[in-house]
Amino acid sequence: MIFVADRGVLREARIEADIRSIEGFDWITALRAPAIRVLAEQGAFQMSLFDQQDLAEIRSPDYPDERLIVCRNPLLAEERARKREELLRATEKKLDQIVAATQREKRPLRGSASIALRVGRDIGKRKVEKHFKVTITDTTFSYERITEKIAAEAALDLTFR
Repeated sequence: MIFVADRGVLREARIEADIRSIEGFDWITALRAPAIRVLAEQGAFQMSLFDQQDLAEIRSPDYPDERLIVCRNPLLAEERARKREELLRATEKKLDQIVAATQREKRPLRGSASIALRVGRDIGKRKVEKHFKVTITDTTFSYERITEKIAAEAALDLTFR
């Protein structure tokens, strides 16, 4: 018997606790983004692998006795890129409001703690804070995209099964 589940349903803890112990029972699921990032950093695969084909089998000592299939879905990669850009732009819009609040003439936003609270609320809302470098002083706030991190994340718009 084979259990097939989405990555949100079947996690490593569930596999270890419930599925591995049942003889003759296997599973198919997808790895989560942090695990994919680790495999890429370890050199388990190179992105150039996808220049010729969209599907490959790889091995990793982190997953002994498991078969890992790496596939690149160009449509999914496009969708993830579109969504990431939407989230970044929406966050920048909020951050621009904070910049403006620190520069307004009447009752400007002041104090690094007050500015940081507002930044934290707005930048954390969409879970893209890792893609921004922020600079906060008592009287100013600025930010910029970390393009290297954005590009690295985009390169991993893959699916592992």
